[in-house]
Amino acid sequence: MSDKTFAHPRYEACRAAMAVVNDWATKLAGLLLGGMVAAIAVSVSVRLLYSYSGIRLSAPWAEEVARYLMVASVFLGGAVAAFQKRLIGVDAFVSMMPSRLARWMRAFAHLLTLGFALLIVWQAAALVEFGLRQWSPVMRMPMAFVYAWILLGAALMAANTVLHMIGEIIGAEGLHDVEIDEDAAEILSHQGTKP
Repeated sequence: MSDKTFAHPRYEACRAAMAVVNDWATKLAGLLLGGMVAAIAVSVSVRLLYSYSGIRLSAPWAEEVARYLMVASVFLGGAVAAFQKRLIGVDAFVSMMPSRLARWMRAFAHLLTLGFALLIVWQAAALVEFGLRQWSPVMRMPMAFVYAWILLGAALMAANTVLHMIGEIIGAEGLHDVEIDEDAAEILSHQGTKP
């Protein structure tokens, strides 16, 4: 860490806290994705068993579970991608600009992303309220549970985006990008050597 980073201890504390939250979100998204794969495996197995053996089996709940777990993992994964700055973006023009202007352009891009995330939060909150009166077709659970994952993922994405936007404005964000690049270079250098 450089001396410039210590000038923003509150930012660093928030960034560390968000790193912990996003680490848990990554693990949860992985579990949800694993659950989705398991539900799809059950659905396909039951279908194959019915096709080849003639035994009348059905698992409509498996497809529904897989669908809802996919929604949850996508929105949590999107929030984590926002924290790791892995969302799709075109930065060819920004990289050609002077560093000070580029920093403000990146902050503006974060502002647009924040607007999008807040729009999803707003719509998801309305869906959660509506979902309290709506039930899933097969499992008969309130759809508010499914819509809550969208709300949670979008809210986390908004928080991550605010963190990055503030980091760009105060000039602390580039420091973490350098650390990430150094970590990537170290990983790549170790891949070339075999023990």
